[in-house]
Amino acid sequence: MNIQEMHQSGLSMREIGGRVGVSHMTVARILWGARSSNRIPVAANDNKIVKMMPHNGGCSTTSGLVPVSLPRVGGMGPHPYEVAA
Repeated sequence: MNIQEMHQSGLSMREIGGRVGVSHMTVARILWGARSSNRIPVAANDNKIVKMMPHNGGCSTTSGLVPVSLPRVGGMGPHPYEVAA
């Protein structure tokens, strides 16, 4: 008896997994397939601009600069995107 037949006969995922020797999540993936999204992958910071900002009170040296992500905002100026800060 294969996994599909066991599932149709009313056995739970855990019972099927115990009989076959795999986890219940493996049984679920076998029955329903790996779920794939239809989204187009984009970078995590796709809508962000990274600027170097002082973190030590505005010291004039560059030793105190850290990267900060700021959201992009659509603008009407000469640049297509302005930084919202």
